[in-house]
Amino acid sequence: MSTLPPPPKKRKNVPDAPGLTTRTTNKAVRPAEAAGLVNTRRSSEQKAADDAREPEGKAHAEQEEAEKLARVAAIEDKQHEQDLEYRQNANHPIDPRRKTYKNASPGPAPRSPSTTPNERIQGVLSADELAEIEEGNHPDANDNESDTFGPPENSSDDEGDTEDTGDNEESDSAAPQPKKRLKKGRADVRAVRQTQDGTGTPDVESSGQKRKAKDSGKGPRKAPAKKPKIGKKAGLAPGIKKTLKRDKAKAGDDGDGIVQYGGPALDDDAGEVVEREKVGKGKPKQASPIITSLVSSLSLVPRSFPLISLKSIVRIEGPAKRITQKEQRGDGTKRWKLSHIPGPARNGDIFTNDVWPNIRQNLGRVIPWDAVTNKQVQDHLDRFYGKGEMDAEADVFRGLISYRTHYWRGGFPTQAHKCIVEMVENSKKRADDGIADADDIQLHTSEGMQAYIESMLEVDGATRTKAFQWRDWDDDEAKHSGLFQSSLVLYTYAYHLALLDTLPGGRDPEEPGLGALILASQAMERELGCWKTGMYVAPGKSQKEQFSFDQWGDYDEEATATTPKRRIPRATRFVPSLRKWTVEQWEQVNATAAKYMDKKRKARSASGSVASSDIENVEQEPELIIEFS
Repeated sequence: MSTLPPPPKKRKNVPDAPGLTTRTTNKAVRPAEAAGLVNTRRSSEQKAADDAREPEGKAHAEQEEAEKLARVAAIEDKQHEQDLEYRQNANHPIDPRRKTYKNASPGPAPRSPSTTPNERIQGVLSADELAEIEEGNHPDANDNESDTFGPPENSSDDEGDTEDTGDNEESDSAAPQPKKRLKKGRADVRAVRQTQDGTGTPDVESSGQKRKAKDSGKGPRKAPAKKPKIGKKAGLAPGIKKTLKRDKAKAGDDGDGIVQYGGPALDDDAGEVVEREKVGKGKPKQASPIITSLVSSLSLVPRSFPLISLKSIVRIEGPAKRITQKEQRGDGTKRWKLSHIPGPARNGDIFTNDVWPNIRQNLGRVIPWDAVTNKQVQDHLDRFYGKGEMDAEADVFRGLISYRTHYWRGGFPTQAHKCIVEMVENSKKRADDGIADADDIQLHTSEGMQAYIESMLEVDGATRTKAFQWRDWDDDEAKHSGLFQSSLVLYTYAYHLALLDTLPGGRDPEEPGLGALILASQAMERELGCWKTGMYVAPGKSQKEQFSFDQWGDYDEEATATTPKRRIPRATRFVPSLRKWTVEQWEQVNATAAKYMDKKRKARSASGSVASSDIENVEQEPELIIEFS
């Protein structure tokens, strides 16, 4: 029988695939050229212009890097100062054995270029290797080496001998490549900083290339440290099997051999301490673990040592638990109420009718966005409750005053919105009745309101004030009169005067409402900004759109590479000018603002006011109008 393989099958004739060809209609199409994506070579004029702008671009980039370094350094300086302040005012004791900012040794000084090689490689090599280098026994020690770091010398290997001579000539004739620009590091930030950290791990400056010292040939060459072999199998240490067998024989038949829960078994069970139960939910707390550990350790002390009496053991208590304000209130409420004031129920009425109106008057007199002091609050408490009966630092008074201060400040933007809405309604009513003049601004239309808001927010470059803040504003003349005496500002300021009518003795006609007047101006400026489009756009609920100290109070501008840190007086810029106002000026301003008060509130006013004819067209002296620093 034949074992030859069968003859091969005949393959079918498969035609070859046709080659890829371009359509005749697409041979002249150049999509990249039509889209402007083909790179074109620059002309000599363009290249010369680019080269001329290159130094300016480098200078601009260096200036930006300097500003970034200054900002980072300013942030680190600020954090460093905050750390120092926190350590001084911390409410927990500091271990004297621990290094603090006061007793910490200063950090390592930056190395100068004239340091020796041994000093430069310190921190990279170990102490033993440094000692061997100093003695000349280390294989990498070389006393005759240069003191400067540099690239490794060119080796004389024969790898490149087989290359063509033409390639070598091309590489020699090629232009030298520009050095890569190094990025800024920690050393540049520390050079700009004004403070220096006293603790922490110092940064070890590392260079891009590390030079390895040549062998000087002095002394025996130290063998390199052994490295574990990759293929070596892991296992138990030598002799561990004998130890395991010996422990297993001692444990007995019932033991686990290696581990016995609850600690080592004692010779006599009289001194054995039973492990205490785990403290779980609903179980009472057990004794301090410090006492338990001390009792268990006494049973392990040899008899030759004198035992310590348990009477000398002092229990170490942890920090006292802080009582929350919710626990202080006692009724589970989340806010302070008048009923939380200690004493009889009438104490709440005394706070509402006597204490708070006087505190609110102080808020209108002080610098805007400032809070009343503890001394001012204590004076009012002693006046109405009795000397020493109430404490101004009590949480109940802090909470009640804080709530009411927030509501009082929130009334200014509400009054400003009411002012603009009434102006729009009056404009619409005059237009509907057909009594509107040709010169009247159509505030009820979007175009008219937009033009009016634009004119009111016009800024005077010399005084940095806006048109709505002045009683008389002339676009052609540089002089304006009546700062903070416009109808818009005084209408908003009348909200504060109406609240002062609730004082026990009535409102003072000469009330110097410095802070309230500035808050009224800021509230009106915020309201006008909501009408810029001609229609009212209500402010959102984000923090940036709230009428708060963060958005309208003074703030600090961080230092830059060219400017130092400075204070931006958004609220206190006009305080020096208003403090120069005389009693007569305040009386005139209060009388003008009182005309915008509601009739019901004016009827309750117990204080007199000057006639309106006496306050019309009152001109102020120029030096008393405004003063800028």
